[in-house]
Amino acid sequence: MLEENLNNEQINENETNEEALNPSQVYIDALNELKAKSVPKTKYEELRKERDGLVEALKTGQQVNLVEPEEKVDIDELRKELYGDPDKQWRPTEYVEKTLKLRDAVIEAEERDPFLPNGIDYKENPEDIRDAETMANAYRECLEYAKGDDQLFVNELMRRTKDDSPIKKATFRR
Repeated sequence: MLEENLNNEQINENETNEEALNPSQVYIDALNELKAKSVPKTKYEELRKERDGLVEALKTGQQVNLVEPEEKVDIDELRKELYGDPDKQWRPTEYVEKTLKLRDAVIEAEERDPFLPNGIDYKENPEDIRDAETMANAYRECLEYAKGDDQLFVNELMRRTKDDSPIKKATFRR
């Protein structure tokens, strides 16, 4: 029993010494723990609004529609907005969000996926369909990762994208 207490004291002293040597790590660990247990404010507000609606419905005896109806996307209007003005300057995140919205609307309308290759002799195949879906998912993941930050979005997209440019990168010799 005495030996076990001494071992526990030594372990506690080692932990205290490590914390004293690196106090910033303790702070970083605490911040990471807070981030892991937190939710984005927009999601919190959304859930709070839903809860308030449920409480109000219970008070008045009404039925609650938990699924909000999605607004219908006007495909032609979205195409015009994206491609109508060639001089319009888009932020990368804004452009990709609208492009994905257009793609989803086109597919929902049972039209041809705009991410598929196009050509006179082209025949749709499962590999191209899979590649188009993979690309759309990569864009979505990059947008989610960047949270509206254009530079983060571009960096994450570049990290995930293979550079198959025929132009060789310059190498420097000493």
